[in-house]
Order: sequence, then C-alpha cells, then structure tokens
Amino acid sequence: MSVGFRTFTKRVAIVGLTGMLLAGGGLTLVQNAWAADEAKAPATEATAKDAAVDKAEPETAELKKPAKARFSLNAGELTVLKQLAERRRQIDEREARLVERERVAAVMETRLADQAKEMKRLQAVLAKQSAEIEAAKQADMGADKARLTKLAKAYKAMKPKDAARLFEAMDMAMLAPIAREISARSLAPVLSRMSAEKANELGRLLRRK
Repeated sequence: MSVGFRTFTKRVAIVGLTGMLLAGGGLTLVQNAWAADEAKAPATEATAKDAAVDKAEPETAELKKPAKARFSLNAGELTVLKQLAERRRQIDEREARLVERERVAAVMETRLADQAKEMKRLQAVLAKQSAEIEAAKQADMGADKARLTKLAKAYKAMKPKDAARLFEAMDMAMLAPIAREISARSLAPVLSRMSAEKANELGRLLRRK
C-alpha cells in the first residue's frame, strides 16, 4: 500500500462521506491532494536514502583517514617499540660478532693446519739430513779407522827405533789413535826407545781407552 493512498484514506475519514459527493470542484480538489501526496512520496524515499548514505559516510570517512591517524600510538607503546628495536639491534650486532669470530677461528684453524703440515715436512727433511750426516760420519769414521789400521801396520812393520823416532815427532792427538791399533807386544819395543816423558804420556792415554 502506497503512502499516498494511506494519506488519502485519512483525509476521507476527516472530510467525511459528504465531501466525496461534492461535484465538480470538490472531486477535483480531492484528486489534486492525492497527486500532491504521490509527488511527496518519492521525495520521502529519497530522503530515507540520503539518511542511509549520511549514516554510512562516517565509516567511509574513517576509512579515508590516513593510516597514521587511524593507528596512533601512545607514549608507552612508542617506548616499548623503541626498546624492542634497540634489543633487536643489539642481537643483530651480537650475531655479527659471533659470525666474525667463527670466520677468524676458521682462518686460524686453516693456518694451524698448514703450519702443522709444514712442520712435518721440515721434520722429514731434518730426519733425512741427520741420517745423511750420521752416514757420512760413520763413513768418515770407517775411513779413519781404515787409515789408522793401515798406518798402524806400517809402523808395526818398521824397526822399533825408527818407529820410536817418528812417534817422538808426532802430535799426541794423532799418535794415540795409531798406537791403539798396535798390539801391546809390538808397541813395547817402540816405547822403550822413546823419551820417558813421551812414553809416559802415551801410556796414560792408552790406559784411558
């Protein structure tokens, strides 16, 4: 049922049935009133729509506000956020230091491993050189031994007085090794022909053997 019809019904109740029987101008007056009510109805509906739009406008306006205005923080919340940001910065710095320490430790570990390898190589070289030196020493000793043995045989083959004369002129450091290669039985006649001082000194060195 339309708004105009309801309004018309009310007016009929007020005017009464006698008004509807009026001819000519009365009927025309009633029709004009009905048309006016019908014209007002769209305006009323538009007004309702405008009211609904006005009601929705605050929400739309709220959404159109900047994010900073809609999500404002108080002083306490800002302080907490600053503390969290500082804490995060400290954690990041600590993690960066740990990463740097791990990198330095890895570099040092690599260097130590390289140094250990180099030390092993040097030890092997030194061991080889020591072995070569010892071999040369033994060879020299063997050569000296052979030379001393040969000299001892030569002096042993000499006459005691000739050997004594050569022993007298010889340095004691050279004489003692040669005399050790000669048996006591062969050396006794030589010592008896040497000076007492030289013979006694040679005898002391031989006894220390």
